[in-house]
Amino acid sequence: MKVIFLDIDGVFCTLRSHFAYAKKGGLMCHFDPTCCRLIKKLLELHNAKIVVSSVWRYDHHKVELFAKLKKHNLFQFLHEDWRTSDLFNKIRGEEVKEWLSRHPEVEKYIIIDDDSDFLEEQKPFFIKTNGREGFGAENFQLFEKLMEIKL
Repeated sequence: MKVIFLDIDGVFCTLRSHFAYAKKGGLMCHFDPTCCRLIKKLLELHNAKIVVSSVWRYDHHKVELFAKLKKHNLFQFLHEDWRTSDLFNKIRGEEVKEWLSRHPEVEKYIIIDDDSDFLEEQKPFFIKTNGREGFGAENFQLFEKLMEIKL
């Protein structure tokens, strides 16, 4: 099984999408359709599943997250254990490590995030996005290269 640990803000929700789509409302609440389509294409090409590592994984965001994932045709790619656990005051890398420890069936993973709080051993499988623009063409190409590397 292949998994993408996915942040939302700075990957899908960007300053670009805010300026393009917001009439009112908070920053980082509009999914960028191009970013979504690029990720969807990778999910399809590599038969991968999404695990949400973003703060959007918390219950108070769940309804909005699911609605936006459905709107952008991404909901069906959620892993049944669709989010990392909150390990309270731990970096995201620890949360990814804990999730992976419960899923030995994972043969390949990629982390997509605009922050860099991951463990040293996870960095070869990490794609850092530009939070203003989100997941773009260079990230797409790097993903393809990383999928060729064996765990």
